[in-house]
Formats: sequence, C-alpha cells, structure tokens
Amino acid sequence: MTFAGYVESPYYQHILAKMFSGIGYPYHARAPTPEDFEVARRNILRFTFVGLQEAFVTSVKLFFALMGQPPLPADSIYFQPAELERDVKLGHGVRINGAQAYVQFKKQLYRNATAIRHLQKLNHYDMALYHVAVQAFCHKVSLFPCLLAEPVVQRELNRPTLCEHLFNNNNKK
Repeated sequence: MTFAGYVESPYYQHILAKMFSGIGYPYHARAPTPEDFEVARRNILRFTFVGLQEAFVTSVKLFFALMGQPPLPADSIYFQPAELERDVKLGHGVRINGAQAYVQFKKQLYRNATAIRHLQKLNHYDMALYHVAVQAFCHKVSLFPCLLAEPVVQRELNRPTLCEHLFNNNNKK
C-alpha cells in the first residue's frame, strides 16, 4: 500500500474515535458519527489519568501525584522512543532499519503542510479528541501546583499546543 492509499483508506481514519466510542475493532469498524464522537469524548473525560507521550516526564509525575506517591526526580524518568525492529524493504533489494525509515517518513511529512492539513481533515474526530485529552491532562496538572513549579514540567508544557495557558499570568481564571 502506498502512503496516499493509507491516508485515503477509511480503515485507518479516526482510529481514536472508533476505539474510545467502542464501535468496534478500529480497522474494520464503520466510520464514526457525531454521536460516536460524543461518546468517545465522554469516555476520555471519565479517565482519572490521561497522559501524553509528548509530555512523558510530566505524565509520569502526574500519575505519581494522582496516586498519592512521592514525586520522582525528573532524571529518574527515562523515555526513549521505541525503535522498530524490523527492516523496511525500499525496493531494488535495498533494506534499511525500520526506525530510520520512520524518521525519514516523518521528516518528509512534516515538510508538507498540505499533506498535514489533509490528514487532519480526514481525521477531524481524532484531532478533536486529542484536544479533549490535552485539556483533561492540563486540568489534572493544574491541580498540583508543585508540578507546575518544576523546570522539566515547564519545558514540556509551556507551549501553545499543550498547557501554555497554565504558565500565562495574564489569563483570567
């Protein structure tokens, strides 16, 4: 399957919405409806803990705080993205490590704003659910001022796509 075929295939669209709404195994389920989106949104908001990969250290620290455990030092939380262990065949007998192929793929995708917008449009429910998860995560973090004071948390969260508003003193509460 080509990348364009993957992007256009309904099997690979709205995976989060399908999973969190419970409409079936995501790769074989029907397309989600607005009602399914609402079920998925409510289900995400019911979780005691929502973590984010892009804020991994903060997520671990939040988990410990929610469980009433003493905080872990940031340098004791180690995160290394999993590498793909299989090789990827590029054609003409050329093979490269899967992790390298993934990095190359991401670089190509991130340089193509049109492709990103198209992916976001095809997966609008998943994009909206991601924002719901980010809001839930930021709210939980805000309940622990001790976390907000930590430099590693500030580095991870103080950006427009995450919880920047928690660090902006000009926001009304």
